[in-house]
Amino acid sequence: GSSLRTGGHFSRVADIIVAAPPPRAVIASAMSGVTDDLARAVEAAAQRDPGYREIVAALQSRHVDVVREIIPAAAAVTLIEKIERDVEDLNEVLRAAWILRDGSRGTYDMVMGQGEIWAAEILAAILTARGLAASAMDAREVLVVEPSRSRAAPTVDWKRSREQLAAWSAAHPASDVLVVTGFVAATADGVPATLGRNGSDYSASIFAALLDAQEIHIWSDVDGVMSADPRLVSDAVVLESLSYQEASELAYFGAKLT
Repeated sequence: GSSLRTGGHFSRVADIIVAAPPPRAVIASAMSGVTDDLARAVEAAAQRDPGYREIVAALQSRHVDVVREIIPAAAAVTLIEKIERDVEDLNEVLRAAWILRDGSRGTYDMVMGQGEIWAAEILAAILTARGLAASAMDAREVLVVEPSRSRAAPTVDWKRSREQLAAWSAAHPASDVLVVTGFVAATADGVPATLGRNGSDYSASIFAALLDAQEIHIWSDVDGVMSADPRLVSDAVVLESLSYQEASELAYFGAKLT
């Protein structure tokens, strides 16, 4: 998400994608901080705090500003209208949460993936403006999961997901770049679901398998894994090498490996 913080970040990501050899599929996270803001909006609505509308309005403004900054006017108008319709739907869901005082996981799953949807659409639009045939895929139309009753990630229904992918591909023209929403999925009944926080890397692995990819490249806006949190340790350095066991130990003890 921090790699898509601003319009400038979107442009830089587009540069990387344009330079990459085809065939290309890209998994997009939400813009930095958007998922946290959507979670705050659900919490506010469930507690009958009218501030949820201000949170949503700020998110709308932020995305519209990026669209106007980096996408040609004609295409920008269409995408801004789409964002406005999505915001209306989002406010309806949050209004229902307000009425029902509902902060359940189902409500979160319906709301929390909106940032990925907007990010994928914006990224596809800027790639199209650069002359590529780019298609944005809402992973909820393809990726079928069985939600976990614990905090574990949901289980992928590989058979149905492959079937859904084939149906989606048949209904959409071939493209130079496929831009897929990370983090989001749907149940067998079509109910929105998520892969858990920071789930876009998991999405990349899943879609790499579904698309029979030969390689996965996980991009970040930092140079690698650091010896310590640079916000706490001023002389932290980027590690030259890291074994799988060392990475596992860091993750086990709570290190943020992003």
